[in-house]
Amino acid sequence: MSQLRKTHRQHEGELRVQARRQTPSQLTSMIAGVIRDEMSRQHVDYYQRLRYFPIGVTDGSGRPWATVLCNPETTALTSELLRIAATVNPDDPFVRAVCSPGARPFAGVAIDFTSRSRIKLAGSVDAATLDGRTLTLTL
Repeated sequence: MSQLRKTHRQHEGELRVQARRQTPSQLTSMIAGVIRDEMSRQHVDYYQRLRYFPIGVTDGSGRPWATVLCNPETTALTSELLRIAATVNPDDPFVRAVCSPGARPFAGVAIDFTSRSRIKLAGSVDAATLDGRTLTLTL
């Protein structure tokens, strides 16, 4: 399991945005209490209905790369691991970055445009494989 799990802290950028928006301190402190490492059954069902999944990683040089996975197939391997498979362009710089050796931190947003709901995901990519045009990620 990833070393990045169970260690979420709001990073400097999040705190800066909250300060600029004059977010009340009680709301800022509450945010840490709503972040979970485990997926509920409701989250798993939500992920399985996704039509799009924007996701970003950094490459070995620390440069960020992002893509949108379309019509992803998602499976909860455990309450903490999600497997996502989608058809991609193998030449996409995101694909090269995520499949390169080494741990890859990621951030993504599960978005349901019909209900205008979203769930932020972040952690590390535990595994990434490319088979032809199918990218499979374990997050």
